[in-house]
Order: sequence, then structure tokens, then C-alpha cells
Amino acid sequence: MQSPANWRGAWSLNPMPTLEHTMSALSELDYQRPVSITANDAFQALLAEIRERARSEEFDRQKYISQDIIERFKALGVYRALVPKRFGGDERSPIEFCQMIEDISIADGSAGWVASFGMNPVYLASLPLATLEKVYANGPDVVFAGGIFPPQPATFVEGGLEVNGRWKFSSGCMGASLIGVGIAPKNGEMLGLPRLAVMPREKVKIEETWDVVGLIGTGSHDVVIDGVVVPEDWTFVRGGPANLDEPMFRYPSLSFATQVLSVVGLGVARAALDYLSGMASGRFSVTGAPALSDRPWRRCRWPRPKPSCVPPAPGSTRRWKAPGPASSPATRCRWNRPTCCACPRPTRPVFPPRWRAARRCFPA
Repeated sequence: MQSPANWRGAWSLNPMPTLEHTMSALSELDYQRPVSITANDAFQALLAEIRERARSEEFDRQKYISQDIIERFKALGVYRALVPKRFGGDERSPIEFCQMIEDISIADGSAGWVASFGMNPVYLASLPLATLEKVYANGPDVVFAGGIFPPQPATFVEGGLEVNGRWKFSSGCMGASLIGVGIAPKNGEMLGLPRLAVMPREKVKIEETWDVVGLIGTGSHDVVIDGVVVPEDWTFVRGGPANLDEPMFRYPSLSFATQVLSVVGLGVARAALDYLSGMASGRFSVTGAPALSDRPWRRCRWPRPKPSCVPPAPGSTRRWKAPGPASSPATRCRWNRPTCCACPRPTRPVFPPRWRAARRCFPA
């Protein structure tokens, strides 16, 4: 064993990377691919078709996104966007992925919500490496869906953990090839840390219980499992450390999940503002009243944040800078917290602020 003096020498030769002195690998990914994932004719054609089919209420009537749309998502790289190159994926940056989900959500919120689970490599990275190789053995376009809550007790048996129970809100389960469910491993009377147990779609029964008003096309039905034994190496602690070393997997997975789902709301809001903008300038009243954009109440100044009250916020690229791999958990939490909280707040945006879009609809 080395002496403390040798430790100090090793430290001086290999200092811990810091945010100030180390260029973020995630930022490098942003600079390598400045073009949006959706900036091609095939993807734009798909978005136009999704918009048209959503307006015809196809997804609402059947209560899930049609399988042919899922297949085209796979072909266009939605589900392999964050998969590491070692497994045949595109290894895109977080901001590229979020921009793609926002673009899909502008076309249809339910489609964007289902596509957002293309972030599954960030979850699945906590599986053992040997298991991940099996997950991607047939290619990187794996469609994953999960029913996490409530975690159901699972007993250790020969071959793994016996899983039983019902899980609600399993968005996208109708088109998934892998299903994950929340379990609490039971050892005697004690329950261990909650995990996700991953299994093929064929092991799961889906009961179509999703009957709501908003996002009905997500197909967030109930998942029912009866006596399926899942090998322990196909389970992982949700939010646990990743077993992959690509830059993306230094980012806290649960925080990224929060952001990915938040941009779905931003896309829906953008679509509403675009609709309102067109209606305000292009629709005239049958009574002869002025267009909506010319009415006095519309002339009120659109509220905007006061610069004097807003702490300086760095641009989106800087927001995505990751701490070094040797950073402590506390450092990662401090680094990430502003990004998680800023998205819904117009005064500290992570992504292009939507209040600017609103101002385009209602100029002062």
C-alpha cells in the first residue's frame, strides 16, 4: 500500500478534473453536430403526417400511437439517438435529443411523450454490461416502456426474483419491445432498495385502462405480471450509477428524465402559441369586429421578466457542461439543480424561452 506521501505525489500528477479547467465532453458533442436530428426531409414528412393524423383523432380513438409511427421513429433514429456507438447507436448529446422531442411534441404531444422514452439508455445503463450487450444484440433501436409505481414486493427464488403485480401509467407500452416494472426485493420481512425489473414484452399482459382527456394517445395502460422470474442481472436500482463510461452517462439520469418530459410540455405550448398566432392575424369576426390581433385588450404589454431581478443565466450549451467523472455526488447535484428547476421558469430558461414566441404573437 502506498504511503500518504505517495498519495500526495500521485494527486499532483493526476489532479481531479474541475469544471473550470476541463472542457465538457457533453459540450463537445453539441459542437460536433449542430444540425437538428429532425432537420431532414424524411423526418419533416413524418412530423407533418403525425400532425395530420393527430388532428383526425386517430391516436385518441385507439388510445395509443400507431405501430407504423413507432417503426418510423426507429428508422429515423429516435430510439438509438442516445445509445452508445459501441452498441451501434448514434450517441447524440442531451440537448440534441431534447430538441428532437420538442419538435415531435409540436406535431403531437402524445407522440412526443412516447418518443421521449428514447432516453431509456440513460436508465438501462445501470444494468450490468453483459446484460446491456444482450439488450442491444439485435440492434440499437430498442423500444422501452415502464410502469414504475407502486414498487411491488418481489421474492428471491431460484433463477432470480419472482415478479407479480399491477403497474399503472405505463406510457408507450403498446409499442414496446422491453418492459420495466418497479419492484422492492423482499428478503424475509425486509424490503430492499426499489429496482426496475426488465423483461420482454411477451412476458407482460397489458390491460387497456387508459381513459383520460389529455395525452390519451400515450397509451399509458396498466401492466399486469403474474409469476414471472426475472434474473437478478436484469434488474437495477433506478437512478443508480451507470456501468457505461461514455460522457452522457455522467449526467444524473433522474434529472435528465425530468428535463426530457418537460420539453414535451414546451412543444405543446409552442404548438398552442403558433395556432394562436395564426388565428390572431388571420381570422375575422362575422360581426365585423377587428381581427384578434387588432383588438384593444390584445394591445396590453405582454409581461416579461425584469432583468434587474433575474440572476445571470448562461446559455444552453453551458448548462449542459458535465462535471468530471471523479466529481462527488454533492458536486453533481449542485451542478445540476439549476438546470432541473429552470425549465418551467421563463426568467431562467434552459431551452429557447417560449415567452419570446408569445411576444411574437402579441407584439408590444
